[in-house]
Amino acid sequence: MKEYQDDIKRKAILFLGFVFLILLVLNLLPRLFGDENIYIVPEDFEYEVRISAQGILARDEKLYFSNNEGDVFKIVKEGERVRVGQKVADILLLEDTTDLKEELNQIDNIIQFYDELRKDNKEESTLSSSGVDLLVSKLYKQLAEEDYQGINATKESIALYYETIDSLSGDAAESGLTTEELFIRREQLLSRISQYNKSIHSLDSGIVSYEVDGWEDFLVPGKLSELDSDIFNSVETSENVENEAVFKVIDDYQWHLLIKTSDVRASAYRVGDILEVVISSFDNNRLVEARMPIVDIVEDGVDKLYVLRGTNFIEKVFDKRFVDVEIVDFREKTLKIPADAIIEIDGAVGVKVKEFYGVVTFRPVEIVATDNRYAYVSKGDNNGYIEVGEESFRTISLFSEVIGKPDSVDLGEILN
Repeated sequence: MKEYQDDIKRKAILFLGFVFLILLVLNLLPRLFGDENIYIVPEDFEYEVRISAQGILARDEKLYFSNNEGDVFKIVKEGERVRVGQKVADILLLEDTTDLKEELNQIDNIIQFYDELRKDNKEESTLSSSGVDLLVSKLYKQLAEEDYQGINATKESIALYYETIDSLSGDAAESGLTTEELFIRREQLLSRISQYNKSIHSLDSGIVSYEVDGWEDFLVPGKLSELDSDIFNSVETSENVENEAVFKVIDDYQWHLLIKTSDVRASAYRVGDILEVVISSFDNNRLVEARMPIVDIVEDGVDKLYVLRGTNFIEKVFDKRFVDVEIVDFREKTLKIPADAIIEIDGAVGVKVKEFYGVVTFRPVEIVATDNRYAYVSKGDNNGYIEVGEESFRTISLFSEVIGKPDSVDLGEILN
């Protein structure tokens, strides 16, 4: 009897072990075949539709020229703002002014020398007195006072004085070298030297740029409606014509963006629409992302040019002309789920989800867009509801457990 009971017990243990093994295999099979988890949690995803376009920047740009040839010395740096009347640049002419500057330096030295003499000869000094007159007067005074040490110093000064005279140009040396005449000569030299440096002051306020490309007189904001689509064919030759302007001052209040695109979705745009655009340089460097109104649409046969106006970010685009543009045609915050999870029940599109109490139910979804792998569905209103026909239903949320393979479970089934 005991052996019979042991045999029963052994068979029971084997049976339980066999059942456990089957359950273990059933649990491992999904993992082996990539079915580890049938639940998928939606992802937050900002879905966008962008339209590629060509762009040209137009600004109110005042050109400044010089009537003289020479090197440009930039007083104001590229991209800095200036006010009306502010000096922007000096034109350093090609003539050699070295001799004039040397003579001016010598004149200044003698004037300083005269000033020092007058401090010692207050009674005798006048503007019309020459340096030698002052020195001789000082020498007589020292002889009378028997100031022999001072006499030697004055004699050295007289010798230095004549050496300085000999180093001056003939005109200055013959002028008598009185203080009054020295000042006249000094003004003459300054006037002659100033003729070789021409300053250019701004007559406008705005941003200074030395990058002159020749399009400034062609892309005038008030005349953009006169353009045609052929202008976009000039992107390879951005230097339109030779222009000898020294610099330009750009209006920093507003600027314009011309857009050309072959995308049919752009045909729905109207004057007054506000477009969200991303402006980039040709090396994919993003310059500006802004909302800009359409102020004009120029029709050129089958082509349309859209003229947008901007009032911000001029400092980021003042030196750019031809650019790449992307128009954000559509944008919505969605939930991203696998496209295979979408099913249709009784004409309603939705997904199967596992509710928090384990029961499989159906939740309708509103599909915003799809691709080969994913569906992008609406989050619904503030309470998570969407409209299906004339009724409102709760849709999925960021925390819903979506069944990735809806055919593997049935509605009403209770899952662990």
